[in-house]
Amino acid sequence: MKNVKGIEKYFNLKNPEYRCDSWILSNQINDIIDCNSNIAKFHRLFEVQDGSDAKKDILNFVFNIQECNNYNNLSENTSLQKLLKKQLLENKSLKIGWGKLKKEVLYG
Repeated sequence: MKNVKGIEKYFNLKNPEYRCDSWILSNQINDIIDCNSNIAKFHRLFEVQDGSDAKKDILNFVFNIQECNNYNNLSENTSLQKLLKKQLLENKSLKIGWGKLKKEVLYG
């Protein structure tokens, strides 16, 4: 990552950690999606642990709605929507992923 050295120099940091928490880093989603998808490629950049429930974020960012009383009514316009709708209908656990960027990503 080209700008890492600039950030370290500017803020006088030594070996900073870069973290991200998102439904996109969900281990459960990563287990069911195509390993060549951009979401899977992004997931591989991080050491990921499970966080809190991701259903609210998934509804918001994947289905563009705030609440859903009946998962049968969710749209299936994309392969991701189809996969996640199935998980929601089966009451599968979907967690936010808490990730720390891997050192080899930063420093090669």
